[in-house]
Amino acid sequence: MTEEDGEAMCSGCGAVVAESDIHVIPHFNETASQYVTTFRCENCWHAALTATRKRLGDAAADEITLLVSFFERYGYIVHEARRGDPIAVIRTILARMIGMLESGAIRLAIGPTQ
Repeated sequence: MTEEDGEAMCSGCGAVVAESDIHVIPHFNETASQYVTTFRCENCWHAALTATRKRLGDAAADEITLLVSFFERYGYIVHEARRGDPIAVIRTILARMIGMLESGAIRLAIGPTQ
């Protein structure tokens, strides 16, 4: 951890880790009926991302739209969703985006603390 690095708590296990070691990923919150931002430590993020991927496979169109909105909040625009492409196309694109999170090709920023 660097001097400038803050700390964050894992949404899964509650461990406090350096912000630079946190993985910011989408997770469906049943209470909010929405994809929310979760912070996961190295031990928890793969399982949580796998759960999101599985949920996407079974998701209805309205829930897929919620996941599109989640990524758009981070600046990743799914143009196919905006132009009204079939939900199967959008689901495939979102699955690729989840794969890119998993591979590290994209990394969502934790953002400033309030």
